[in-house]
Amino acid sequence: LFFGRYFLFFSLSLFSTAITLLGDLFLLHIQCPNPGLFLLGGLFASFAFSMLIYALTLAFSVPGEASAAPGSSKSTMYSKALDSIKSKLHGELDKFIGRANADGRKVTVRLCNYDEEYKKVANIVKEALEMVPGAKNVKRNRGTSDDVAEFTLNYVGEAEDLGEFLEKHIKTDVKRRSQRPSLGRVENTLVEFNFE
Repeated sequence: LFFGRYFLFFSLSLFSTAITLLGDLFLLHIQCPNPGLFLLGGLFASFAFSMLIYALTLAFSVPGEASAAPGSSKSTMYSKALDSIKSKLHGELDKFIGRANADGRKVTVRLCNYDEEYKKVANIVKEALEMVPGAKNVKRNRGTSDDVAEFTLNYVGEAEDLGEFLEKHIKTDVKRRSQRPSLGRVENTLVEFNFE
């Protein structure tokens, strides 16, 4: 009887979740490295949440609905527990999918094996970053160590395109081949160059 009644609630929940997730993928064109896992995770969350709400409502009637609704005392207790892990979770998600907003996501460009003799090259890279279409707020940061020069920017495009743009610009502007860094690791929010 429980699952028979729950089936209607479950199917409506899955249907609305599927529309939302497919809209994210195909209408908003979110950057998602694995759309299958994105859909699977969203549908599982929909199942879990709808099961929780339905079970609480069936078991406790109106108080059950209140405990699942935002603003109730139990809901407040749950939200406080979630708040304690939210910043860590968001940090990991930002690393994985990139922080998307109207200005783009935060991308880091690193020059590894950096030395002071490459200072001119670092300035060329900064000037190139400021000319990249879709790039804003270009800043030079302290690297993670002395042999790393690091830049951050908000970027709307793909990290691979940014890496290719910088590589072409470096080949054009840095005349001495021995001072040209080579393109290394490229991830969703990281572009790395290595000096030999």
